[in-house]
Amino acid sequence: MIVNNPLIGEIIQARQRVYKLASATPLQELDIQLGFDCFIKREDLPPINAFKWRGAFNRMSLLDK
Repeated sequence: MIVNNPLIGEIIQARQRVYKLASATPLQELDIQLGFDCFIKREDLPPINAFKWRGAFNRMSLLDK
């Protein structure tokens, strides 16, 4: 099994590439009385209703032209 452990710098660079096109999806607090704070990440709000495109875009942006 191949394990890829990116360095924090690589993660930051990927974020910078992706968020030139995308906006961050918000966190929303659930209004249920659970006895603790509970938040969900609203990945259903981007125009295409998908989160996987970020990883694909990041990899494609690293390809030679």
